[in-house]
Amino acid sequence: MQQRNQLIRKSNGDWIKLAAKAGSPLTVYGSAAASYEFKEWRISNARLDQQIGATGAPRSAFGSDVLVVGSAEAAALAEEISRASANLDKALLNAANGVERLVEQKRADEAEIAKRKETIEQERQRSILAAVAKGRRYEGRWGTQPIAIEFIECNAPGTLFRARVYNPADPKLSRFYSGAAVFDSEKARGYPIHLSGETPASGSNLPLMYVGGGGRRRNCT
Repeated sequence: MQQRNQLIRKSNGDWIKLAAKAGSPLTVYGSAAASYEFKEWRISNARLDQQIGATGAPRSAFGSDVLVVGSAEAAALAEEISRASANLDKALLNAANGVERLVEQKRADEAEIAKRKETIEQERQRSILAAVAKGRRYEGRWGTQPIAIEFIECNAPGTLFRARVYNPADPKLSRFYSGAAVFDSEKARGYPIHLSGETPASGSNLPLMYVGGGGRRRNCT
């Protein structure tokens, strides 16, 4: 673009037109008084219909940077401008195509990342559901007391499941919990499985965490 602009600035400078080639005769019109005296012509009172300078001035009277209309230099400049404009158009087209390719690549990368995230999320959800599938059983401790949990119901979407929490040393001490999987990480807050204790049968007197009195919420990972 800079190259083309420089050429255009040059073309916007002063131009001159060739009126006559150097050394060629120039015809002018006018009048003069003539007398023949002592075998000799005498010319006086010469008057031209136009000034000699009106037909043009020597090339040296103009600056070296002016352009002559129809000259080889002018033709070469026009060719350079045409070539520079073509190069600029090609460069702009290549740049536009390059930007378009980058945009398409960015979209493809974003689509690939989104697909990969979706695959990872689906795998995470499957692993969560597998962890609470019917028949899954885990043992641990609640403070100093042994504790176990067994999932006894779970639907495919993970929106509803049921578990039995009991004392492995005394399995009859148990309580049922129900809940759902929370796949939204913000809502899950680190606990994808949310359980709420079901109200024990009236009159039950189970110790520790098995004691009735309302559904106290438990989370498990």
